[in-house]
Amino acid sequence: MHTLTLSNRWALFVDFFSHAVSCSLIAIVLMQLLRLITLYQFSDEIIAQDLPSYLLHALRWDLKLVATSIALGLLISALLIAIKPGVFALRTYRAINLLFLLLFCSLGFIHTIYWHSVGQPFDIFIFGIVDDQTTELVKLFVTQYSPLTNGVLLILICAMGLFVQRRTYQALNNSAMIVAIAGTRRAAIKSICIVLAIIVLAIAARGSLSLFPLNKKTTHFSSSSFMNNLSINAPNHLYYAFKEKSKNSVNNNPQQALKSRGYANLDEAKADLLATYDTTPQGVPLLKKSRAPHFEKLPNVVLVMMESWSSQILLADSEQQNLLGSFREQKNRGALFTRFLSTRLGTNRFIESTLLNTSVLELSTSSAKNHQLAFSNLQPFIAKGYQIAFVSGGARSWLNHDNFWKTQGVNYYWDMSDIIKAYGIDKHSDWGVHDEYTYRFALEKLRELSAAQQPVFMFIITTSNHPPHKVPSGYDVPMFATAAFDEHLIQPENAQMQMATFRYASDQLGKFLQEVDNSPLDNDTIRMATGDHVLRSFYQFSSKSDKLLAGAVPFYIQVPMAYMSGKKWDTSIIGSQRDIFPTLFELILADATYLKTGFDLLAADEPRAAWYEHDIWVRDNQVTFNNDAVAHSYDNQLKVTDQITPSSSLHDYRKHINALEALLEWQLVSEMGDAKK
Repeated sequence: MHTLTLSNRWALFVDFFSHAVSCSLIAIVLMQLLRLITLYQFSDEIIAQDLPSYLLHALRWDLKLVATSIALGLLISALLIAIKPGVFALRTYRAINLLFLLLFCSLGFIHTIYWHSVGQPFDIFIFGIVDDQTTELVKLFVTQYSPLTNGVLLILICAMGLFVQRRTYQALNNSAMIVAIAGTRRAAIKSICIVLAIIVLAIAARGSLSLFPLNKKTTHFSSSSFMNNLSINAPNHLYYAFKEKSKNSVNNNPQQALKSRGYANLDEAKADLLATYDTTPQGVPLLKKSRAPHFEKLPNVVLVMMESWSSQILLADSEQQNLLGSFREQKNRGALFTRFLSTRLGTNRFIESTLLNTSVLELSTSSAKNHQLAFSNLQPFIAKGYQIAFVSGGARSWLNHDNFWKTQGVNYYWDMSDIIKAYGIDKHSDWGVHDEYTYRFALEKLRELSAAQQPVFMFIITTSNHPPHKVPSGYDVPMFATAAFDEHLIQPENAQMQMATFRYASDQLGKFLQEVDNSPLDNDTIRMATGDHVLRSFYQFSSKSDKLLAGAVPFYIQVPMAYMSGKKWDTSIIGSQRDIFPTLFELILADATYLKTGFDLLAADEPRAAWYEHDIWVRDNQVTFNNDAVAHSYDNQLKVTDQITPSSSLHDYRKHINALEALLEWQLVSEMGDAKK
């Protein structure tokens, strides 16, 4: 073994490097082994011929990670050694390496549990642990995963890693090559070693020798998004989650909104839109005036946000298995769109995107929380004299909802505290009260507000179809057959209760709609319902055939005949939640000025297209994913089928969405800048 003295800076450098290499090797092995657990859990998603590419990409991602950590540790340690090559420097550089080893191991372990729980890797929604009801999420974790058992297991894995690392480090230090390098006095050899180390670290940290460095966008070696995602290690998934969250924060420079999406100026973004209209004061050409007829009496409008209402489960409803309860019959009284996409994944993301016309989200807790958006989808209703009411089965304090939405023009915000007080009940969890009470309260308030001879726009937030999955005591649900989902269930032991709460939520929606049907509100109330996102922690949408279903939620609309103006619904078309309000404005609000971000579902000359933020684009009968150069067809059950050549219209729609997202951010940032002047 080479002689290591505190005054021998070169020996210290070599020792640090060998210690870092030993830590890195063990970190890579442990991260790979933890990935294998996830690979086993979702083994049906493996494409055998892609396994060699998966292993290569996983190794590249791990090398990229450890090379970055080694470079950081080297920099810190080199500074310490240069300043004071003493015991502190010696201990610090070893501690840095061990810290990275334990950190990577712990994140990989947590990531494995997280993936098994929700069916996807770390992403922006992990921040719900901080932003949402943390207490309830901790309860869920304790219920589903034994913290003590998993904590002990993590400690054992880390201890094993430290033990093997120590042996590896000793073996490296005793190797003839390390002893020779550390003991050399030749400046040329030292220089060559340093240059080689820098080159190897730089290549590994870049992750690629090609034109583009290794990143999430270039990791598409497989048609299985599961395998693509699994090749990326936990720390890097967490990095991209932070990056996405910061992207959703409000910047102060509208030019950045364009630049981040590849546009040099506003005109370039405008050129990618499928159609342009009048411009806002900020220069965005999306301002349209509706052509709806003038009605003597405007209808009430009720939009229900159904928590985790998935098209996939709804489409599995059959005579043998009633998954919809009373909604099964009720759905025939209106129009039910099942070829329909949620634009966003996440409850608050859905609410803000749909009601506010924004591509910058989480506004309620951002620097924009006191800014009223000039062209939100609430503004046309407010301009027509509507009373705006929110009824939430959850808490008004959630993500600053009460204050934020009142800033946006909401007149009334009732939450579970009002519902609990009204009926003397208790919440079913920290998420809120059961849906039957939310609907009961909403119907009473709708009747009260309607008596004022002013139309009402009411937004209802339900909470029952959410973990922990519970139905009220005394509510009978049958046993469900899970054969249609079994191969892809994330938590088979919880599937029955998940399907039970889906049925309960759908049943209560049906009963609420029936109550409206059988009341004086029937002839002057438009009622709608859609899911905020699919039911998470239920099904793994990683196979190509299921990818379109990952963003699919139903949309139900029931309009009194007097307001249809002879128009007919075609529920076979594709659509998305961005189409809800353009359709409404063109149907009932005459001469309403609104920001046209979607298409009119009743207009024959409008494009039939939909987009979901997790890289799904649909135009007519074609769908494409991620950075795929190909498209696919899909069937009536939204199952992806044959590979086909993408049409030019699908390509144009992708450009349209990119431009739209850029222009909506430009609009918000410019508005806020103008307000400060």
